[in-house]
Parts: sequence; C-alpha cells; structure tokens
Amino acid sequence: MRRRKPKKSPLIFILTVLCLLLMSGFALSAYINDPGMFTGEDKDNTPTEDNTAEVVTNKLKDNYYTFLLVGVDQEKANTDTIMVASVDTNAKTINLVSIPRDSMVDVERFTKKINAAYGNGGVEQLKQELQTIIGFVPQNYMIVDLQALKKMVDTVGGIEFDVPEKMDYDDPKQNLHIHLSQGQQHIDGSEALQLVRYRGYANRDIGRMETQQKFIKALVDKTLSFSSATKVMQYIEIFQTEIDTDLTLREMQWLARKVLQMDTASGFTVQTLPDSGNGLYKGVSYLYLDQDNVLSMVNEKINPYTQPITAEDVRIIKLED
Repeated sequence: MRRRKPKKSPLIFILTVLCLLLMSGFALSAYINDPGMFTGEDKDNTPTEDNTAEVVTNKLKDNYYTFLLVGVDQEKANTDTIMVASVDTNAKTINLVSIPRDSMVDVERFTKKINAAYGNGGVEQLKQELQTIIGFVPQNYMIVDLQALKKMVDTVGGIEFDVPEKMDYDDPKQNLHIHLSQGQQHIDGSEALQLVRYRGYANRDIGRMETQQKFIKALVDKTLSFSSATKVMQYIEIFQTEIDTDLTLREMQWLARKVLQMDTASGFTVQTLPDSGNGLYKGVSYLYLDQDNVLSMVNEKINPYTQPITAEDVRIIKLED
C-alpha cells in the first residue's frame, strides 16, 4: 500500500483509528482472496544508544501486537494525541494507553514535552522518546486525520453519548466554535469534532482524554453492531484519504478479522499513564510521570515482551528531581 503523507489539521483525534481498522480491514477483505498473515515481527526494536541489552534481546510474546497511534497539530507539527495500543489475539484483548502530551522526557532540546518529538524528527524521533517512557518501541504506527472522526461518526449514523458538561468555546482564528449541551444526546460528525476538541475542563488535558476515551468506546460499540455490508466503498475511501500507516492491506485485514472476534465489553480497556503532578522547569509547565505506576501499567497492559520492563529500561524524570 502506498503510504500517504499525513494531512495536518488543528487537532487530530487518533482514537478513531481503531474503528477505521475494523471497518476498512473488514471491508477490504472482500477484495483480498489471500489474506496472508500479519507476522508481527519486531520491526522497530533495534539497538540504539538508549536501548538496554535486556530490552533489545527480550523475547516477544506470541500473537501479541503493539501500535503507536499519533495525531498531529497543524500549526506547530506537535502530536496532539499519543496512544500505544496492544492487541493480544490469544487472550482476545485490546488495551489502549494514552500518553499525556505534556509529559516530560529526558532530551536536550529546550521544550522537553513528548508532544514536541514529532516536530523535531517525525515518527522515528517520537518512537525513540516514547521508548524512554515505556521501555519499548511499538511495532507499527498509524496517523489519522481529524476528518476521519467526522466521516466515521456520520457513516455509522451518529452516536448516543452523555456529554459530561456544557461546552461553549469560540476561537475565530482557528474557525473553532464549540457549543454542546450537557447530558445524553445524539452526536453527529460535526458535533463529535466539537466534543473531542473541547479543552475547558477543570483538570485540563486529563478531562479531555477521559471524554475522548469514553467516546471512542461508544464509537467502537456502534461500529461492531453496525451492518457494514452496504458501506464498503465508504470505509475504503475514509481509510485511503485519512490514514498514514506502515501496515499493509493484508496485515490490516487479518488483524481486523481477529479484532472482530473479540468481546469489546470485557476485553477492551482505555487508560492513561499515571502521573505525580505538574511542575515548572525553566518557566515551562510539565506533567511528571509516576515511574512505579507507569511501569506497572505498561507491564499489565502493553508490554510486548515475555519479561517485565523495569526501571533500568526507562528514563522517566520524577517530579522530585
């Protein structure tokens, strides 16, 4: 599959990639007689200056796949959303872990936020810096354009969703206008963009991520219950125009079939890396990750290795440091 240069928009809701994977992969299976096999080989875990021998040589779990999901900020080329997903086709589980965009990373540049990595070296730079936080490099990546969310929601006929609070915000410079009432309501594609772009929560980015996570779960449930028979061409068009990935069509189709066999009610989780609070460094506010709890979550939810990832495999800067 020809890899496209990702479109950049004000905010990217990368969480829609899971639904796109399901729909496009399932639809594309109608056009692929030989599905092939997704090898899951360890493409990106090659030795670097920051790798430890334990991580590089550690054995990968069987039938366990990890993905870097990325969204890009148009103005500064920063990553608006970063997630790591694991798909365990043996246990039939899918785990998504959000990486807070303001997380401090151990790098030399002045702005030491993880969301600045992409603008300083693209996906490869982001992989290297992400490794210092989670101790490994995800096997594959996907980048999704914001319009994918709008198209996906409209394709499934909208989503019933409980909006957590009244949302009112206007920014003429970005042509951004958010006006949603609080409570249960029917959300169409345009309203979905408003929902995921809203930042006015008391707990700032954490509240935004929580709403995004709840919405994507609702979208996944609707996707899996929706008849895709008459929507094949729409799914293919969305995928071809809104996703940049290093997965082949056959890999996606095979993986989508596996995912469709899973129970999203019990085998699908979405979480955020634990933090120990915010703090200033040279006048810039950062979110400091809680190393012990981060390692615990990584090992429980997304570690692709047969051995646990330890403190020796990461370089997490602590708030007390």
